[in-house]
Amino acid sequence: MILKLMLLSLTFIISISCASTSDRLEVAFKSYDEGDYNLSIKRFEKLCSSKEPIACFELGKIYSAGKEVLEDKQRALSFYLEACDLNYQIACEQGAFLNVSNSINSERDYLNALELFEKACSLNLYSSCFSAGIMYFNGEGVEVNYVKAADFFQLSCSGANSNSCSALGYLYSLGKGVKQDYFSSAGFYDKACSLGNKDACFNLVQLYIEGYIVIDSEIVVDLYSKMCDWGLFSACNNLGIIYTDGELVQKDIQLALNLYTTACDGGEVNACLNIAQIYENGIDIDINITSSTKYYKKGCDMDNAISCSRLANIYLTDKMFGVSNDKAYKLYETSCSLGNKDACIIYQNR
Repeated sequence: MILKLMLLSLTFIISISCASTSDRLEVAFKSYDEGDYNLSIKRFEKLCSSKEPIACFELGKIYSAGKEVLEDKQRALSFYLEACDLNYQIACEQGAFLNVSNSINSERDYLNALELFEKACSLNLYSSCFSAGIMYFNGEGVEVNYVKAADFFQLSCSGANSNSCSALGYLYSLGKGVKQDYFSSAGFYDKACSLGNKDACFNLVQLYIEGYIVIDSEIVVDLYSKMCDWGLFSACNNLGIIYTDGELVQKDIQLALNLYTTACDGGEVNACLNIAQIYENGIDIDINITSSTKYYKKGCDMDNAISCSRLANIYLTDKMFGVSNDKAYKLYETSCSLGNKDACIIYQNR
């Protein structure tokens, strides 16, 4: 009976001990949330000294931010390293960022940063795999090594890191660190695009436009639509061109105009020019010189040489606008200064 009681007592003590770390962390966080920072720090320090990685990491955050205590990047780094030694992945990454921020020393410590990124990567923190890959790609702290860069990007991409998938697409398109393969490049760009990487969507379409890959026209339209919805106004313009030409989709000038207008309002000057030309030439729509002039003027105000030249031509040939010849030729001068050689000749021979 005595032995049984001793065993029960020992079990109780062990269960209390196991739960105590979690409870003490909760108490430390509670003190912090209540604004008792000194007490919270003492509690985190005690836990950190007992090899609790979360506590060490929180101390690193506190001293790095310097909001509740005097900022001390060196001390923050020491706590991050303690947590990293205990295999707390995010602490390794934060320590790496401190090493390359030159906030501790006047020079960035790329080598130690790379080691920390690599360790965090080995602990399946895929953002760190990407960072390690970038360091090998750029030769930061080490010699440029595209093979190692590709290896780290591959690890990170397998963990659904869109930046790494996009970087792999880039390496395969150029044949750096891997055998050049446009099909593989497109595959990685496509994966990155599906993860929301805008640049990857754009690069995927560029592979198609430049003739490196063949993809279904519906995919091209879908990609441009997605990028346009994201606010990439060049994509709205390109999609407008597709609906104007009617080669990949059924021709739809009104939809094209809507897309051009979105792009033009967003600062895409080529879209303003496209609208103006549609109205001036009556491309599947009634000729509207007033609307054409409006968009040529908008394009000219955005320093588009062709828009300035076309606006000048309208002012000279259509007196309904009441613009003097001097003002019209001034637009040719502007177009000339923007690189339009034909406008230079017209201005010189005025």
